[in-house]
Amino acid sequence: DKVDCLKEGNANAAGTVEQARVAKEKVTQAKGVLESAVTTEAKTAALNSYA
Repeated sequence: DKVDCLKEGNANAAGTVEQARVAKEKVTQAKGVLESAVTTEAKTAALNSYA
């Protein structure tokens, strides 16, 4: 019974670690999208100011 509890605890911990990793990945992706959007906007603004 104790072994089952331990196994479940380990599985939960592994799941939490995986969720954290996925969440971190999503944040990194979101930052990348934001940054590229900002640079695209800046480029467009720069081009428009020269036009």
